[in-house]
Amino acid sequence: MSDINYLLILPAAILSTSCPGPSTMSILSTSMAYGRKFGFLNAFGVWTGAFIWSLSAAAGFSTLLASTPWLMNFIRIAGAAYLLFLSFKSAKAALTPNENLIIKTPKQRSGFKTYTKGLFIQLANPKAPLFFGSLYSVAVPITVTPHELLLLIGLLACNSLIILSTYAFLFSAPKARDTFQRLRRYFETSFSLFFGFLGFKLILQ
Repeated sequence: MSDINYLLILPAAILSTSCPGPSTMSILSTSMAYGRKFGFLNAFGVWTGAFIWSLSAAAGFSTLLASTPWLMNFIRIAGAAYLLFLSFKSAKAALTPNENLIIKTPKQRSGFKTYTKGLFIQLANPKAPLFFGSLYSVAVPITVTPHELLLLIGLLACNSLIILSTYAFLFSAPKARDTFQRLRRYFETSFSLFFGFLGFKLILQ
Protein backbone atom coordinates (compact mmCIF):
# COMPACT_ATOMS: atom_id res chain seq x y z
CA MET A 1 0.00 0.00 0.00
CA SER A 2 1.52 3.29 -1.14
CA ASP A 3 -1.35 5.68 -0.37
CA ILE A 4 -3.63 6.32 2.59
CA ASN A 5 -6.77 4.20 2.23
CA TYR A 6 -9.39 6.91 2.71
CA LEU A 7 -12.17 4.61 1.48
CA LEU A 8 -11.49 2.41 4.49
CA ILE A 9 -10.49 4.88 7.18
CA LEU A 10 -13.17 7.59 6.79
CA PRO A 11 -16.28 5.33 6.73
CA ALA A 12 -14.86 3.37 9.68
CA ALA A 13 -14.31 6.60 11.61
CA ILE A 14 -17.81 7.88 10.80
CA LEU A 15 -19.40 4.61 11.89
CA SER A 16 -17.36 4.41 15.09
CA THR A 17 -18.18 8.00 16.10
CA SER A 18 -21.87 7.66 15.27
CA CYS A 19 -22.52 4.39 17.11
CA PRO A 20 -24.05 4.65 20.60
CA GLY A 21 -21.49 4.43 23.38
CA PRO A 22 -20.62 6.06 26.70
CA SER A 23 -19.50 9.26 24.98
CA THR A 24 -22.67 9.69 22.92
CA MET A 25 -24.81 8.84 25.97
CA SER A 26 -23.00 11.54 27.92
CA ILE A 27 -23.70 14.10 25.20
CA LEU A 28 -27.32 12.99 24.99
CA SER A 29 -27.98 13.22 28.72
CA THR A 30 -26.17 16.54 29.14
CA SER A 31 -27.88 18.14 26.13
CA MET A 32 -31.37 17.11 27.20
CA ALA A 33 -30.89 18.04 30.84
CA TYR A 34 -29.00 21.34 30.52
CA GLY A 35 -29.41 22.63 26.98
CA ARG A 36 -27.37 23.35 23.90
CA LYS A 37 -24.47 25.25 25.46
CA PHE A 38 -23.61 22.46 27.87
CA GLY A 39 -24.29 19.80 25.27
CA PHE A 40 -21.70 21.43 23.02
CA LEU A 41 -19.25 21.73 25.92
CA ASN A 42 -19.62 18.04 26.71
CA ALA A 43 -19.30 17.15 23.02
CA PHE A 44 -16.14 19.26 22.77
CA GLY A 45 -14.71 17.39 25.75
CA VAL A 46 -15.40 14.08 24.02
CA TRP A 47 -13.87 15.45 20.82
CA THR A 48 -10.74 16.56 22.68
CA GLY A 49 -10.30 13.05 24.07
CA ALA A 50 -10.75 11.52 20.63
CA PHE A 51 -8.24 13.98 19.17
CA ILE A 52 -5.70 13.08 21.87
CA TRP A 53 -6.09 9.36 21.13
CA SER A 54 -5.82 10.03 17.39
CA LEU A 55 -2.59 11.97 17.82
CA SER A 56 -1.24 9.31 20.18
CA ALA A 57 -2.03 6.54 17.71
CA ALA A 58 -0.33 8.47 14.92
CA ALA A 59 2.72 8.84 17.16
CA GLY A 60 2.77 5.12 17.93
CA PHE A 61 1.45 5.27 21.49
CA SER A 62 -1.26 2.71 20.72
CA THR A 63 1.48 0.22 19.85
CA LEU A 64 3.02 0.84 23.27
CA LEU A 65 -0.34 0.23 24.94
CA ALA A 66 -0.82 -3.03 23.04
CA SER A 67 2.60 -4.24 24.17
CA THR A 68 2.22 -3.06 27.79
CA PRO A 69 -0.59 -5.05 29.40
CA TRP A 70 -0.38 -3.33 32.80
CA LEU A 71 -0.86 0.13 31.25
CA MET A 72 -3.80 -1.06 29.17
CA ASN A 73 -5.32 -2.70 32.25
CA PHE A 74 -4.90 0.53 34.20
CA ILE A 75 -6.84 2.47 31.55
CA ARG A 76 -9.48 -0.28 31.45
CA ILE A 77 -10.00 -0.30 35.23
CA ALA A 78 -10.01 3.50 35.42
CA GLY A 79 -12.58 3.64 32.64
CA ALA A 80 -14.74 1.02 34.33
CA ALA A 81 -14.60 2.88 37.65
CA TYR A 82 -15.66 6.15 36.01
CA LEU A 83 -18.54 4.50 34.15
CA LEU A 84 -19.75 2.86 37.38
CA PHE A 85 -19.55 6.26 39.09
CA LEU A 86 -21.76 7.75 36.35
CA SER A 87 -24.11 4.78 36.73
CA PHE A 88 -24.38 5.44 40.47
CA LYS A 89 -25.12 9.13 39.91
CA SER A 90 -27.85 8.34 37.37
CA ALA A 91 -29.36 5.68 39.64
CA LYS A 92 -29.38 8.12 42.56
CA ALA A 93 -31.14 10.73 40.41
CA ALA A 94 -33.65 8.15 39.16
CA LEU A 95 -34.55 7.09 42.72
CA THR A 96 -34.94 10.65 43.96
CA PRO A 97 -38.51 12.02 43.74
CA ASN A 98 -38.91 15.15 41.65
CA GLU A 99 -39.81 17.27 44.66
CA ASN A 100 -36.59 16.26 46.46
CA LEU A 101 -34.26 16.52 43.48
CA ILE A 102 -31.98 19.54 43.40
CA ILE A 103 -31.36 20.31 39.74
CA LYS A 104 -28.71 22.86 38.95
CA THR A 105 -29.77 25.54 36.51
CA PRO A 106 -27.46 26.38 33.59
CA LYS A 107 -26.22 29.40 35.56
CA GLN A 108 -25.22 27.17 38.47
CA ARG A 109 -23.66 24.40 36.41
CA SER A 110 -19.93 24.44 35.77
CA GLY A 111 -18.97 24.59 32.11
CA PHE A 112 -15.51 23.28 32.95
CA LYS A 113 -16.89 20.20 34.75
CA THR A 114 -19.21 19.55 31.83
CA TYR A 115 -16.27 19.70 29.42
CA THR A 116 -14.03 17.49 31.58
CA LYS A 117 -16.82 14.91 31.97
CA GLY A 118 -16.79 14.36 28.21
CA LEU A 119 -12.99 14.41 28.15
CA PHE A 120 -12.61 11.84 30.93
CA ILE A 121 -15.18 9.49 29.41
CA GLN A 122 -13.28 9.44 26.13
CA LEU A 123 -9.81 9.20 27.66
CA ALA A 124 -10.95 6.39 29.94
CA ASN A 125 -12.33 4.37 27.03
CA PRO A 126 -9.70 1.66 26.32
CA LYS A 127 -11.32 0.88 22.98
CA ALA A 128 -10.49 4.35 21.62
CA PRO A 129 -6.68 3.93 21.41
CA LEU A 130 -7.12 0.42 20.01
CA PHE A 131 -9.53 1.69 17.37
CA PHE A 132 -7.30 4.55 16.25
CA GLY A 133 -4.24 2.33 16.43
CA SER A 134 -5.78 -0.31 14.18
CA LEU A 135 -7.10 2.38 11.84
CA TYR A 136 -3.69 3.96 11.34
CA SER A 137 -1.85 0.64 11.12
CA VAL A 138 -4.20 -0.86 8.52
CA ALA A 139 -4.99 2.17 6.36
CA VAL A 140 -1.81 4.28 6.56
CA PRO A 141 1.36 3.16 4.70
CA ILE A 142 4.75 3.39 6.36
CA THR A 143 5.82 5.74 3.55
CA VAL A 144 3.28 8.39 4.57
CA THR A 145 4.69 11.92 4.73
CA PRO A 146 4.18 14.20 7.77
CA HIS A 147 1.99 16.47 5.62
CA GLU A 148 -0.27 13.57 4.61
CA LEU A 149 -0.48 12.31 8.18
CA LEU A 150 -1.44 15.76 9.49
CA LEU A 151 -4.10 16.02 6.79
CA LEU A 152 -5.56 12.67 7.84
CA ILE A 153 -5.54 13.65 11.52
CA GLY A 154 -7.35 16.87 10.59
CA LEU A 155 -9.97 15.02 8.54
CA LEU A 156 -10.66 12.60 11.39
CA ALA A 157 -10.90 15.51 13.83
CA CYS A 158 -13.41 17.34 11.58
CA ASN A 159 -15.44 14.16 11.20
CA SER A 160 -15.79 13.59 14.94
CA LEU A 161 -16.44 17.28 15.67
CA ILE A 162 -19.30 17.43 13.15
CA ILE A 163 -20.95 14.22 14.37
CA LEU A 164 -20.62 14.97 18.09
CA SER A 165 -21.84 18.55 17.65
CA THR A 166 -24.82 17.27 15.69
CA TYR A 167 -25.76 15.00 18.60
CA ALA A 168 -25.57 17.97 20.98
CA PHE A 169 -27.65 20.14 18.63
CA LEU A 170 -30.39 17.55 18.07
CA PHE A 171 -30.81 16.41 21.67
CA SER A 172 -30.84 19.93 23.09
CA ALA A 173 -33.89 20.85 20.99
CA PRO A 174 -36.87 22.08 23.08
CA LYS A 175 -38.95 18.97 22.33
CA ALA A 176 -36.14 16.68 23.43
CA ARG A 177 -35.64 18.65 26.63
CA ASP A 178 -39.39 18.67 27.40
CA THR A 179 -39.51 14.91 26.88
CA PHE A 180 -36.56 14.46 29.22
CA GLN A 181 -38.17 16.55 31.96
CA ARG A 182 -41.41 14.54 31.73
CA LEU A 183 -39.67 11.16 31.67
CA ARG A 184 -36.60 12.11 33.68
CA ARG A 185 -36.64 9.08 35.99
CA TYR A 186 -36.97 6.65 33.08
CA PHE A 187 -34.09 8.30 31.23
CA GLU A 188 -31.88 8.32 34.33
CA THR A 189 -32.65 4.64 34.89
CA SER A 190 -31.67 3.86 31.30
CA PHE A 191 -28.44 5.86 31.63
CA SER A 192 -27.63 4.08 34.89
CA LEU A 193 -28.17 0.64 33.37
CA PHE A 194 -26.19 1.55 30.25
CA PHE A 195 -23.17 2.97 32.10
CA GLY A 196 -23.29 0.14 34.64
CA PHE A 197 -23.37 -2.52 31.95
CA LEU A 198 -20.39 -1.01 30.15
CA GLY A 199 -18.48 -0.56 33.41
CA PHE A 200 -18.92 -4.19 34.46
CA LYS A 201 -18.17 -5.34 30.93
CA LEU A 202 -14.83 -3.52 31.07
CA ILE A 203 -13.98 -5.07 34.44
CA LEU A 204 -14.75 -8.59 33.22
CA GLN A 205 -12.74 -8.29 29.99
